[in-house]
Amino acid sequence: FNEEGKALSDWSLLLEAVERVGADRDVAAAVLEGGAYALDVKWLDREARKEGIDVSPHYRFHTPTGVHSVAGSDEEDWHYLDAIYRSFPEQPQWGNWAEAAAQARTAAEAFSTLG
Repeated sequence: FNEEGKALSDWSLLLEAVERVGADRDVAAAVLEGGAYALDVKWLDREARKEGIDVSPHYRFHTPTGVHSVAGSDEEDWHYLDAIYRSFPEQPQWGNWAEAAAQARTAAEAFSTLG
């Protein structure tokens, strides 16, 4: 998932990026070759999977009714709108909250019917 579509598994590409940001290429190469952080990455992956995260990107919106997740790069925009809508509890002190919430909900529901 990158803008230029380059293979992030290509070590020469990674080491080129290391040099561009001014980091030590030899240290980075040693980390890649030695797998110094492999256990950390495996642990983080296991912890994410325990939480139901198995794809990247993955966003979690904490809402009054629980956690609403949106995952993957192919999700439709309405999923994000729906998650944002769910993230904000009713705010009666805001004069137009109910109308704005209703419009957001209507838009999310309309998007969900598109093929």
